Amino acid sequence: MPTRLLLAIAAALLILRLPSLAQPMGPDQELRLILSRIEKVGRGIVLFHDTKSQTAQMVPAFLRELKKRGYRIVHVVPAGGNAR
Repeated sequence: MPTRLLLAIAAALLILRLPSLAQPMGPDQELRLILSRIEKVGRGIVLFHDTKSQTAQMVPAFLRELKKRGYRIVHVVPAGGNAR
């Protein structure tokens, strides 16, 4: 199976949006939701920019699961720049 990319160029940009958290999710529920959306399309860019503790608790399991499923995590830096 070829390696699938998690992060793709802008032409293949997909932002996986979570629904309003009017009903808070636990880390396991959030993980299942995000993984199901990634698997549905097979690629995408995932941005976590919230301040919810369940998201922080979920990230290690999320990264492990992506690796297990054959996705690669790509660190993107500006052209000619250094990561900060």
